Amino acid sequence: MNEQYHTGNASVDAMTNLHIQGNMVPFAWYQTILRPNGKPYLLAIIILADLVYWFKPVEVLDEVSGRFLGWRKRFKADLLQKSYKSYEEVLGESRHSIKTAMDALEDLGVIRREFREIRTAGGIANNVMFIDLDVDILKKLTYPEMAEEADKCNQEEQSDTPPPKFSGRVVQNSDGGSVKVLRETPTEKCRTNTENTTETTTESTLAINQPANQRITLTSDRYDVIDRRKAYEELIRENICYDVLMQEADLSVRGIFENLYTLICDVVCQERSTIRIDGYDMPCDVVRSRFLKLNMEHLRYAAYAISNTTTKVVNIRAYMLTTLYHALETMHTYWSQKANHDLYSGAFLEGSAQRRNG
Repeated sequence: MNEQYHTGNASVDAMTNLHIQGNMVPFAWYQTILRPNGKPYLLAIIILADLVYWFKPVEVLDEVSGRFLGWRKRFKADLLQKSYKSYEEVLGESRHSIKTAMDALEDLGVIRREFREIRTAGGIANNVMFIDLDVDILKKLTYPEMAEEADKCNQEEQSDTPPPKFSGRVVQNSDGGSVKVLRETPTEKCRTNTENTTETTTESTLAINQPANQRITLTSDRYDVIDRRKAYEELIRENICYDVLMQEADLSVRGIFENLYTLICDVVCQERSTIRIDGYDMPCDVVRSRFLKLNMEHLRYAAYAISNTTTKVVNIRAYMLTTLYHALETMHTYWSQKANHDLYSGAFLEGSAQRRNG
């Protein structure tokens, strides 16, 4: 490796030439897939990681143009065919240990085993194991904080407790009436910079599961959807610095900003219980919470990713939704990886040389 690209650790430097692939184990599984004694059930976790790999869809591309045609499954039958013996050989565990681990996964509800009689070239085979994966349970095991957040939302919706005290501002309704846009006051659990108020709201309110410093409650004598959307649009404009984004010189990028802003407003004002993100039906309250955390830099990142996509996008709205949803955790990693790529590929040095020669 070139001296100027040393990281300071020989092992890290050597890893730049090694591309490792295989099953993935989310860290959350060590906390959600446990033995009766409360310790991580490592064998069950390893087996689940392998099953998840087999249920991941594979892209189907046109051999000539490379155009995306759709998805296909990795296995031939309607369900995944597996056997205890195959895991015995790969993992070096006994049949009893393998079966017990799969029993635990089935007790969690994340897999379902089905034993069938099938015909083969050698005759009829009995008790052949087929496995199905429950993606909803898998999602809860992988993202426990989201499941807890959704449960908390449901509990809040079912609660008959009076609303907390709020402070905020008043905007005008289209028919002249007033709509109070209120923000929750500081508590021991969540401290904000909003001012205290002695006013107690007794009218009908709508609680939104999101950061307390951005929690909006709408009250009015004639509450309607238009008022709710207007209030959210104003908050989202502030969050993403909309006026600054609209000063972008590139008209195509400015158009992407406008589309992303509209999409965020649509999602935040969504009244359905779930919304489809990255192929999963996510609780709408969870998605709304994440979208209200987006700022100007997240939109710049999303616009860059969308404008630099070279593969054909069949459903552009779904692609934009997924990009925005994951922007919170992927933005910094993406820019870091891109910077490293430019440095290691020599693009940075070539650009510097061109600027010096120019």
